Amino acid sequence: MVGAFALGIAVCAPIMNFALLDLRTVQATDTRDDFLFSSYINLSTITATTGLIIIIGITLGFYNYGNNLSVIIFLGLFKLMENISMTYYGLFQKNEKMNYIAISLIVKGFLSLLMVILIMYFYRSIVFATLSLAFSWGLVMLLYDKKIADRILSRTEYPDGKSCHNYSETKKIITKSYMEPAILKKLFLLSLPLGFALLIASLNANIPRYFVERFLNLRDLGIFTAMVYLAAIGIRFVMSLMQAFMPRLAKYFNTLKKKEFYNLYIKQLIIVVTTGLASLLLVALFGKQLVAIIYTAEYVGYSDILIWVMIFAFFEYMCIFLRNIMIISRLLKTDMAIRCVSLFILVLMCAIFIPTKGLFGAIIAMVSYSITCFVGSAVINFIIIRKFKTRSSVPEVV
Repeated sequence: MVGAFALGIAVCAPIMNFALLDLRTVQATDTRDDFLFSSYINLSTITATTGLIIIIGITLGFYNYGNNLSVIIFLGLFKLMENISMTYYGLFQKNEKMNYIAISLIVKGFLSLLMVILIMYFYRSIVFATLSLAFSWGLVMLLYDKKIADRILSRTEYPDGKSCHNYSETKKIITKSYMEPAILKKLFLLSLPLGFALLIASLNANIPRYFVERFLNLRDLGIFTAMVYLAAIGIRFVMSLMQAFMPRLAKYFNTLKKKEFYNLYIKQLIIVVTTGLASLLLVALFGKQLVAIIYTAEYVGYSDILIWVMIFAFFEYMCIFLRNIMIISRLLKTDMAIRCVSLFILVLMCAIFIPTKGLFGAIIAMVSYSITCFVGSAVINFIIIRKFKTRSSVPEVV
């Protein structure tokens, strides 16, 4: 069942991550209000729905795994709810209301985990368990995320200089001015490179799973996915911190507050490096014990590859930090180019090492990818910082 779930994520994640277009990040760094919230939520709904339709088509056309068909489709529905939620999170992040994001994620995490546990305990059905994920996220999105967004938007000033305290009036203004196809097209084209970057990043995460499922089996895929998820804990932690810093860092960058920008840049770098080294040390000292506690004795035999998983995670932490600086600088195509090169390295390494070295070969491929991404991002960051030191004019509005 773990392997079936992992296969479902591997199919859905690349498509829905591309459909996401990283609109949350674009919105959070939109310091000059080039687009209003309605443009982001409308575009997100359109692209997420299109992504789900594509997933259903691919699933019905290419996969014949019985109940796993339903698992893939329900995970696609879950990712649709997640994509729309991310647009609400972009609004919260832009207004530096990170507590709303935290509450939403905690409630969604607790509710979905509780429902999965109950369904698996009483029915042992991975199909209903995945459906409960979509239901949990959709319920909290409607009852919490949307209501908080309405409250924030009701206090927002719009281009005519008037503050709309009545949300129905606010919606009329947004609908009239920002539902035009030209506006959505402009936002889509701006975000498209980030969509490709997320697609490539998702492929980078899932391509080893495709190779493991092809050359090994679903059991090995389940074990491999479980081990890699330990790295995902740290990646989610670092990503959350970087997203919290991003709106303020973007303001400092766009208003040429150089001292404040450098101070925040250094603080982020220290946090990322410290987290990476602490993770490596923890696994080096207590790797087998952690695997035995979190999973079962069956996984302990694979604990030797865990240190390599953490090496991969360390470079991923650095890439998250460096990528955020490129997004703030709007070097979106450059970010996409780096990810394309990293993707080529990953596919090459998977093809060489997984058939001969099994799960350890998959980890070698992932480490190679993350190092490639880190080197490319570090070079671009060096150029950005050097140019920022000598810049004397505020960048033009997009």
